Amino acid sequence: MRQMLVNLGLAVPPPDLGAAALAAALVLLAVALGWAAGRWGGPRVAGAWERRIGARAEGIAPRMCSMVRYLLIWVLLAVALRVYPWPPLASLLLGLGAASSAALLVRNVVRGLHL
Repeated sequence: MRQMLVNLGLAVPPPDLGAAALAAALVLLAVALGWAAGRWGGPRVAGAWERRIGARAEGIAPRMCSMVRYLLIWVLLAVALRVYPWPPLASLLLGLGAASSAALLVRNVVRGLHL
């Protein structure tokens, strides 16, 4: 396909840039899905957490929305990273997004437990 486009005289970007653009789009999609899940699913999880744990909930329940958000982003990007053998630039983008969301998840857990 690439050679056919080149024969037609069309400028085609290198395949690594296309994969990097797709990886960036996947990161943005994962962030959007994580935001939506944290916005609408987070309060339900926080309510269930408070009903189940009660007074021992410490500071986890108020942070449950952001924890749901970062957990979903981390899982989605980790799966996307493992599903396809990405070129180095694309895997850097996916890995950076997954590592950032994992770090923010751990930060919220630690702050919620008052450690």
